[in-house]
Amino acid sequence: MRNHTGNTLSRFDQNSPIALKTYNVDKLFNSQNRLTSIATFLFIFVTNDTILFTTRTLNLNNMIYFVYICMLIYFLHSNPRIILKDKGFSLIILISIWLLFLMLVHNDFHLGYISRVIILLLMLYFSKRIPFKLFCESFSKILFFFAFVSIILFFIVQFIPLIDLLPRFTNENGVQYTTIYIASIMLGRNTSIFREPGVFGIYLTVAILIELYLNNEINYKRLIVFFFAVFTSYSTAAFITSLIAVSFYLFSHQNYKSYMRSISKIFFIVIFFIAFKYLGDSFQNKISYGTDIIGGYTARVSSVIVPIEIFLDKPFFGSGISQFATDWASYTYHTYGIPFNVGLFTNSITIIFASLGIVVGIFYLFGIYKVSKMFGFSRLVIFLILLLSFSNENLLYSPLYNLLVVYGITSTAKNY
Repeated sequence: MRNHTGNTLSRFDQNSPIALKTYNVDKLFNSQNRLTSIATFLFIFVTNDTILFTTRTLNLNNMIYFVYICMLIYFLHSNPRIILKDKGFSLIILISIWLLFLMLVHNDFHLGYISRVIILLLMLYFSKRIPFKLFCESFSKILFFFAFVSIILFFIVQFIPLIDLLPRFTNENGVQYTTIYIASIMLGRNTSIFREPGVFGIYLTVAILIELYLNNEINYKRLIVFFFAVFTSYSTAAFITSLIAVSFYLFSHQNYKSYMRSISKIFFIVIFFIAFKYLGDSFQNKISYGTDIIGGYTARVSSVIVPIEIFLDKPFFGSGISQFATDWASYTYHTYGIPFNVGLFTNSITIIFASLGIVVGIFYLFGIYKVSKMFGFSRLVIFLILLLSFSNENLLYSPLYNLLVVYGITSTAKNY
């Protein structure tokens, strides 16, 4: 070890309090980075959002919560008191107790209540151990890897007839995926490791927000890959939210000279029309009223309107997790003349109000609003983008969704 002058420290100097403190900080920093990378990878890969853990073929769904419980035990063992000093601790504990209370009120012993409590507590411990920016940097790096691999697979299968030679999975809705396990193609769309292209699009939107608004310097290599991934996923919602994010950045960022901003605006307007043409068929399918495809106009509109109707009828306690599927079918039959399967539901915001009531709904909405501030730019714009993104798919048990909420609830200047 060397001192500040560059000379090698003696054995006595190395054991001095200053040297030991420096060594321990370095060791802690390295350990924290490893912990962040491992935990973030698990939060992305071992989830209800990925094909591998939701496919009927492998039936690995129960392993998700085994992994989460092991992670929670690790955090409890390593530093059990870390959350006691946090201002958001009491609120999250109260929400967890309220969720268990709702289980009793509805006489609904669905594991979803317990799963949500486990996820919230795990996210609370993680958010106290790992600063928000460190998590975001790790998230962006890991998603960049998955996005890059998925783009390569997407273009390979366009030119080389490998599609019939690769393994295939069937998801919970009966849709087949061609996969190499770390990247997949669904009906010609890039889904990466995720169960739906729309889910992949939400993760990409969050990554784009990180690169544009949170990092001090934009990593253009990652940003380009994320945009290519959005285009190859054919996710209309991801395309719209990412376009809003980029457009607002270009039109309002003060560090660019005016002529550079003008060129960039023209460039992205051109890209918009090219992409719109490229996504034409998919886009038209999604805005055509009455289509039967998952993610169609009817499914998306009903995922907003119908839960609001359920919420207005049962505002305080909601319908309950188990009853929601029945209510969803009943209300959609009344509105559209057809009972919709709950698998068509595509909104992470309204489902919480409808199934768990106003208390839990406001908790999640408030968390998303607070985390928007942590991106260091216009809170309302980021809040709008996050709302639009999470209204595209049902991510009720997603670690990413819950972690962003918890970071928002517990946000202070120290954990940015």
